[in-house]
Amino acid sequence: MPFTISICAICHGAIAGPVEVCYACASATERLRAGDNPDAPVVLTSRDGAAIRRFAQLRLAAGDPLAWALREKLERSRIVPADAIDADIATLGSRIVFAVGDGWPEARVLVLPAEHAAAGWTLPVTTPRGMSLLGRAANSVMTVAGPGGRPERLRLLSIVHQPEAASLALAAASLAAAGRGRPPGPGAAGGMPQ
Repeated sequence: MPFTISICAICHGAIAGPVEVCYACASATERLRAGDNPDAPVVLTSRDGAAIRRFAQLRLAAGDPLAWALREKLERSRIVPADAIDADIATLGSRIVFAVGDGWPEARVLVLPAEHAAAGWTLPVTTPRGMSLLGRAANSVMTVAGPGGRPERLRLLSIVHQPEAASLALAAASLAAAGRGRPPGPGAAGGMPQ
C-alpha cells in the first residue's frame, strides 16, 4: 500500500493522506461559514513587544504614522512572558489562517518586514491586516482599513503553528524523555563496557 502525502490547498502544509485541505484549515473554513466570534483582547509576548519597539525606534522616523501605530498597539496590548501566552494567540512567527470579508481563507506567517520575506507566504505586522491580527486569539473578528481606506472585516480563523507553543511542547517532550529511565550512553556510570 503506497503512502500518500498531499499539500493543503490553503496553508500549503504537508498532510499524510489523499486530501485537499488539512484538518486545521477545514475546521477554520467551517467556523467561517458558521459566522462565529466577537473581538478579543490583544495580548503580546514580551519578545514580540521588544521586537516591535526596536523596529519602530531603529527603522522608522519619529513622526512616521507607522511608528505611531506600532507604539499605540504596544500601549493597548497586555504584555505577557513568552511561556505564558495561550497557544491560540497569533504571535510573530505564527502561521495563521484568516479571511477577509466573505473571502476564502488565506494562510500567512506573521513577520516584521524584511528585504527577503517570501511574497505570498508572509504578512508583515506593519500592514493594517498584520498589525490587527497580531496578538489576537483564534476566532477573533476585527475591522481594519482596507485598500483605498475602505473598512474590511478580518476573521482570524486559526493558529496553525505558534513558535512559543512549539518551544513549550519540545521542552515538555525533552523533560519527559529525560525521565523515562533511558539506558545510559557511553561515558555514563554503568554505560558501555570498557
